[in-house]
Amino acid sequence: MARAPGGRHRERRHGLRPSGRAQRPEDPGRVRIGEPDRPTHARQRAGRAARRRAELAPRVRRREYYVEDGGTQVKHFGESIAVRYRQLLGENVELSPEGYPADYVKDLAAQIKQRDGDRYRSLSLEEQGKIFAKIGIDWVVEDAQRVMAKLGIRFDEWFRQSSFIESGYFQKTIDDLRRMGRLVDRDGAVWFDAPEMPEDKEGWVVIRSNGDPLYLGTDIAYHRLCLFERGFDKKIDVWGANTHYHLVQMKVALAAFDIDERRWEVVLYQYVRFLNEGVIQRMGKRTGQFLLLEDVLDAVGVDATRFFLLQRSADAPLDFDLELAVQQSNDNPVYYVQYAHARIASIFRTAAERGLTVDGADVSALTSPAELDLVRLCLRFPELVAEVLEHKGVHLFTSYALELAGAFHSFYRDNRVVDEGDVPRSKARLRLVQAVQVALRQTLGLLGVSAPEKM
Repeated sequence: MARAPGGRHRERRHGLRPSGRAQRPEDPGRVRIGEPDRPTHARQRAGRAARRRAELAPRVRRREYYVEDGGTQVKHFGESIAVRYRQLLGENVELSPEGYPADYVKDLAAQIKQRDGDRYRSLSLEEQGKIFAKIGIDWVVEDAQRVMAKLGIRFDEWFRQSSFIESGYFQKTIDDLRRMGRLVDRDGAVWFDAPEMPEDKEGWVVIRSNGDPLYLGTDIAYHRLCLFERGFDKKIDVWGANTHYHLVQMKVALAAFDIDERRWEVVLYQYVRFLNEGVIQRMGKRTGQFLLLEDVLDAVGVDATRFFLLQRSADAPLDFDLELAVQQSNDNPVYYVQYAHARIASIFRTAAERGLTVDGADVSALTSPAELDLVRLCLRFPELVAEVLEHKGVHLFTSYALELAGAFHSFYRDNRVVDEGDVPRSKARLRLVQAVQVALRQTLGLLGVSAPEKM
């Protein structure tokens, strides 16, 4: 593979350090995600986690996967496994309306029965549910760790909600809020008192009437724990777009602890819709219908998965066409970009065979509109990196890669790069396409997508 003149120096000018990593400001933070009661599904986990890794990588020193394993949904999850376990033992029991009908719950129950037999038969449904919830959560977390690694996403820590509930920190937060006069008891439940929002008196429950913590209460405790006791300088959360009101609630709640709002940031993402042969793949937590992320990875590969998921801004809905993602055509955006990089590598192999290099290239010979358009796009790359770091719009990388690849393909269609009859022009054009290759390689690298030499 041909190297850009100046080697690492050239890559630094494109916004990268010699190591090839994007430069980042000294702004430490953490990322959190949750939902540990089902396998790693594609609609949300891929849409947030895959996009999250490339988007926040320049700013986040540590990534934390927040495992929400202490709420009511986890209780329903464990009891659903218990019902399926009892059915396998021959008992005539049915799922509750809050239960999980998905096949993976049946699979978990079957694994427990195969391993432990009827060991838990004498326990009540509630007792079984507590045991099976822990087993199920461990299984789901292990699945998430494996699939995230397959996708190329690394988390430094997998932090469990249950840890600060069991340690008493959640109760400490509740007690402190009560002393501050920010909690009221109503209808047997504990509510956060929000005089800042007098028009809204609903949806502020922190502890249910049955004593179970609700997500508003646990989120208040978790963020307080991170920003005080755990010493986070800044915390970045990645949530689904349907949590906008919860964001408003959390701002009010954290203000009660005098937490500087600049230390906490939330990125809201729209969900991802997957299409297969033009048909939307419907998914639902309670119906048990899922398109697993691992199935997407196996079907279209890591490169296509990452590139497709990173094509839209956080606030824009994303349609992932599974059929398009496997096509080897210019209609497939990741193929289109990767093919541009591979085509340039082929140009340099041809040049090497003919004894042509970029040494002594005079780029002043680049005067045509197509050549100058490529020069302009290459020079734009450092500014693009700075813009992404500032505004977290990683989709700008995919847009840039497509624009640069398109400009190169058009240039290549109409112009010869290696022409032994015009060595000066050939050297100048080799220098030009070398810069294009560097920009494409670095852009794909920032997206976590490979830059093949041959296709």
